[in-house]
Amino acid sequence: MVRHIAKLRSLALILLLALGAAPGAQASLPACPGLGAQASLPACFGQSVLVGTPQAGMPALPGQAAQSSPTQPPVCETLPFGKTIDREPSVREKHCYSFTLEAGQFVQALVEQRGIDVSVKVFGQDSKPLTSIDRLNSIHGPENASLIAPSSGVYRLQIEALSDSVHGLYRVTLTEPRAATPSDEKRVDAEKLISEAEALRVRNTAETARLAAGKYEKARDLWSEVGDRYEEGLALFGVGYCLRLSGANQTAIAVYERALELMRETRDSFGIALVQGGMGFSYYYLGALDQALENFEQSLQTRQRMLDRVGAGRLHYGIGWVRINRKENQLAMESFKESLRLRQEVKDARGVASTRIGLGKAYFRLERYDEARTMLEEALQAMRDSKDVGGQIEAIGYLGWIDIRLKEYATAKKRFQEALKLSLAHENRNGEAGARLGLAVLARRAGELREAIDLIRRGVEIHESSRVEGADSPQMKSVNDSLRIDYFAQVQEFYEVYVDVLMRLDALESGAGHASEALYVSERARARNLLDLLASKGASDAELGAARPLRANEIQRRLLDENTVLLEYALGTAGAAETDRSYLWLVTSTGVESHLLPKRAEIEAAAQRVYELLTARNRVSGPRRRELIARSDTEFQVEARKLSRMLLSPVAAKLAGKRLLIAPQGALQFVPFAALPSPEPEGRGDGATGRQGEGGTEGQKHRGTDYRSGAPSPRPHVPQSLRFLHSADRRS
Repeated sequence: MVRHIAKLRSLALILLLALGAAPGAQASLPACPGLGAQASLPACFGQSVLVGTPQAGMPALPGQAAQSSPTQPPVCETLPFGKTIDREPSVREKHCYSFTLEAGQFVQALVEQRGIDVSVKVFGQDSKPLTSIDRLNSIHGPENASLIAPSSGVYRLQIEALSDSVHGLYRVTLTEPRAATPSDEKRVDAEKLISEAEALRVRNTAETARLAAGKYEKARDLWSEVGDRYEEGLALFGVGYCLRLSGANQTAIAVYERALELMRETRDSFGIALVQGGMGFSYYYLGALDQALENFEQSLQTRQRMLDRVGAGRLHYGIGWVRINRKENQLAMESFKESLRLRQEVKDARGVASTRIGLGKAYFRLERYDEARTMLEEALQAMRDSKDVGGQIEAIGYLGWIDIRLKEYATAKKRFQEALKLSLAHENRNGEAGARLGLAVLARRAGELREAIDLIRRGVEIHESSRVEGADSPQMKSVNDSLRIDYFAQVQEFYEVYVDVLMRLDALESGAGHASEALYVSERARARNLLDLLASKGASDAELGAARPLRANEIQRRLLDENTVLLEYALGTAGAAETDRSYLWLVTSTGVESHLLPKRAEIEAAAQRVYELLTARNRVSGPRRRELIARSDTEFQVEARKLSRMLLSPVAAKLAGKRLLIAPQGALQFVPFAALPSPEPEGRGDGATGRQGEGGTEGQKHRGTDYRSGAPSPRPHVPQSLRFLHSADRRS
């Protein structure tokens, strides 16, 4: 054993001499683990932290693991101040550099990422990290780390490649050390806040996202004081990103707009593309699909030009979801497949799982249920492995809708219950709302209408609170008004299910006021857009009060008289929730009736046909113009009579001699009701119910139509909301 140690000591001496060490230096070097205190080899002798740079270390001894001592730093390459070095690290490789500072000196490691994502850390003399940074700029742009030396001595800079497959290079320069200034202190503090924000953000819960947004906001203020426009813009991007994660997408848009301005000031094309991608997702979640697609495509062009497969995969994923919501299901599938290919190439496991969810949704829309289920189950397993709760909730929810479509209701219920439990535990508002929608649909199918009401009511409350979040914040002043309307269009299904459940309950409990409540929910959904617009424009309490939804007794008192009635239509959609029933409410000065109508598809097809025939004279020309117009007029009479029977026959007996206020929906907004022939009275339609009770409406989107003979009587007072939306329709 002694002879073996002696050989090792001799070998160590030879190697130290080869490295330029003094013959006596080995006596003061710390011991390496496993050799004993007397075997004074260099700390972690044999480990090459800087792979591919022989000067950083020597090959490991046979049988010895290349591991650092728990208490000693690795051997690092000395990095001269002011010298620029380019490195191309291998997958997950760490490069180590050393430098010496005097106490109080300030230095920056200027690290530029060129096609690879790296993290940067600076360690003190006790091997504890002093600075750790990994910004949201992915594989391009600066990843600078700043340090004010707490004491004199040697410091260590570590740069680690974070990608599992993407290859690229980074460029590093250590600035010349100098005495620290107050501005330097702010820079250090800002980087610390960014590091703390990222540690919170990656935990992927609503609460940690809100906390992270606060830290990014503080960092942004510091960058603004320092005067670094790029860092300020990137911090604002972080704020917007976290706001989106917490569901505050309207506020996120305003923040992204400011970040985009700053990136354009710095002319950083990748920074511009980064912000555009973030904006695309927030626009998508608000239902502003055209704006989402525009931002995604602009960002994608830059990412493709820079050969950024990571970013391109993410953007194809976003485009796929836009296509899904535009019902362009085949195009959506193609976008998701391209995203999946790119994300598999770069070994983005989390991205692959997310894209599989999108593909599952596309297959569901195309009624390819087996393929949809396979994709979603694979995604769910990956999300569980990575402990991505948000992804689990999403995958479970879509699997639940497949179960409903395949009539596997017990399995669907278990899935939605699991999604609800996860959502509540992790404060995922969108997940909670979606799970409640699914459970409400199942309860409705099982005839458990009271339970369905409770479930869907909470889902609507969640979405309404999401629509008005941040309304008083300064950022909200610049939010595009149309975003609120687009958001409503995306969550329309929640209101439709709510209305449908109330109407089913009304059929069982006649006279209990459920029909009137359903009318109020219908008008509440429509009125939210007007209320939000007025609030954002600083409307007074009186103006907001005039625009708010009204209940039946208020309608009867303020809008109606014995000669005026209100007709309001709600058209259900045959979406995943299978709510395709349409309704008509007749509100008179003394009561409320409700009637079941044909499905939305039938009504809108008839309405579209009437509109085309009515406007045909504006589109035809040539020598046969008169003939074509005459034919259109004849066909119009036939089609208008059919539509009149659909829309008005259930209440025709009560319209004679009355003046009508009409609240249409969907394609009915293009129908001139005054041009429809008077319908023939008929008995109640199939499943129709007439009810008296308290209800509500704001009367938004109403038209005045006279079904009386002779001159019209003076029109009753109409609230400002009606005048605001349809002033051109009022009669003088």
